[in-house]
Parts: sequence; structure tokens; C-alpha cells
Amino acid sequence: MNPLLKIGALYELQDYNILSRADILEAVAQEYELTTTDLIDNKSRTPEYVIPRHIYAYLCRDMTNFKLVKIGDYINKNHTTIVHSVKIMHDYMRLDKIIKKRVSNIKIKLKLKECTA
Repeated sequence: MNPLLKIGALYELQDYNILSRADILEAVAQEYELTTTDLIDNKSRTPEYVIPRHIYAYLCRDMTNFKLVKIGDYINKNHTTIVHSVKIMHDYMRLDKIIKKRVSNIKIKLKLKECTA
């Protein structure tokens, strides 16, 4: 078999995600009682908006194989912001039990959505 065909098939599989970025953003918004528009368009740097955006980036990275640029484009952020968000979330998950619990709740909802897809 042609090795390029194998690479092409693997590439197609890597881009396949059951969960969409919209699914993840919606689940985060619901958990924090915000709208998805709030999370995308609001430029506020207050924890009320920043933490849910960090969680969105973390979950996209953890539960999908979207590239950093695609994750960031969806919420009007660049890829370096997404890298920073994921690093911050690792610290939050280790230090803050409330955030860890909320992330866990969101993941459960998303996994249920995956099972019904």
C-alpha cells in the first residue's frame, strides 16, 4: 500500500471529532449561566468570563483533537492564548476544588452528548 495513502487516512481520522467547539462552548456557558455570545464577544477580563473561556480551551484540548488555532478562532483568541489557558487550567484543577468539580460536571454532560450522537 502507498504510504502516502496511509498518512492521508490518518490525517482524516485526526480531524474527526464527535464533539464540536459549539457543543463545548454551550456546555460551559450553561454551567456558568452565561450565553455563548457572552463568552465569545465580551472582552472583559473579569473571572466571570475568563475562567469559562479557560475551561472551554482546556476541554477542547482535552476532549477533541482540534488544532490550537481552530480552538482559538472560535472565541476570537489566538493560539498562544489557548496554550496559556490550558496551562492555567492545569493549575486551577490542582488547586481549586470548585473549578475542578465544575469542569467534571461539564465533561460528564459532554460525554453523555457524545454517547447519544
